[in-house]
Amino acid sequence: MHTAIPSSLSTGCLGTQPDRHAKNLIIEFKDAEKIEGVGDDNFLAPPGLHILKDGYYITISLGSMTRDREKLKAAGMKAVENLGKYTRNK
Repeated sequence: MHTAIPSSLSTGCLGTQPDRHAKNLIIEFKDAEKIEGVGDDNFLAPPGLHILKDGYYITISLGSMTRDREKLKAAGMKAVENLGKYTRNK
């Protein structure tokens, strides 16, 4: 299992805010499948489950993303649950 939280909490890919980057991806993958109950918003696209929670962007990859949605959901929920341990949202 791989959980990625941006190394810089102030900027994400290409110098954008992580939440803006995630929202742009959500628009790009607007027809992508979602997993109910994970984060503020999420979608499934390579490499796995993309989650937006409290302005933070998280990606969960478990290998082949098409196989086990329940494992992706469990890992996503755990990442969201633990997010406060690594952010200023404690």
